[in-house]
Amino acid sequence: MAFSVSIKPGTLTVDSHLKDGRNALPNLKIGDESVICHLTHGFNPGATTLDQAIVDQAWRARADFQLDTADKVEIDKFDFGFIQIMYQGGFLLDYAGRKTQLGSVRISPPIEDEVYLDSNPTHTPWTEADAARVNLVGDRITCFTGDHPAFLAKRQVQNLDPSFTGSLAIDNDFFAIVHKMHFLTVLAQFEKKTLQQEALASFRWRLTYHFEVKYKSGRPSVRNLSKIEFEPAKLGQPAFSPDEKKVFDARSGRFFNTVAPLELRRAMIKGSPARDDRPQWGLNIPADFFT
Repeated sequence: MAFSVSIKPGTLTVDSHLKDGRNALPNLKIGDESVICHLTHGFNPGATTLDQAIVDQAWRARADFQLDTADKVEIDKFDFGFIQIMYQGGFLLDYAGRKTQLGSVRISPPIEDEVYLDSNPTHTPWTEADAARVNLVGDRITCFTGDHPAFLAKRQVQNLDPSFTGSLAIDNDFFAIVHKMHFLTVLAQFEKKTLQQEALASFRWRLTYHFEVKYKSGRPSVRNLSKIEFEPAKLGQPAFSPDEKKVFDARSGRFFNTVAPLELRRAMIKGSPARDDRPQWGLNIPADFFT
């Protein structure tokens, strides 16, 4: 693919894990009504909703490069920025009663093993809105991106196993979450007229939220098995999987931030095939879950 504007060789640099002194570490907040998986930096611990909880990006990245022309008319024919593609790996939520005879609940919405566009419908396909996405000074361009994937789940669910029919509410407490996410963040150049695009650089990163909770005298204690990892940035077109290439070329797709909450709500409904209510603890619930 030939573009009439291109990057001068040797001028492109990408910092794929620019933290600005940030400490993006997976953590879990347990509230009265919900639990929130977050990355510490940019998190408001007093919040009760996800919109209120995430007040800043947990990490940031930046790409700097120089074009082969300073002609503003020519440069204006193109757009530059980051597009992010996301693969959802394993996902499950586990709850358990305070005694084994009060059962357990497993929630596993059908969002696994799919590739999504991890962007915002208001500024598709970019990860950032225009004002924050790119800075152009003459023939020099700086593009920005960042993220703070967070997730909110209920603190308690009611066990709906038929053996509890007619009983008072059988509440099961949050025990565990496993949420595995794989990201491909691509610096891209788009020609506005033809809608052709070119991948200029990319980096991959992975985030796993994995928390297990036990309760002693009703007080939660969290075991944190989570991790976040960044690979070094690579110049040129990445090694796309077929599904990743399809999303990148189309500049559209299912938005994970739209799909995941919807599918979780559906999974919570009585009779959902994504929900497993049991009259006893599952084998993964430890004997000292609630003491």
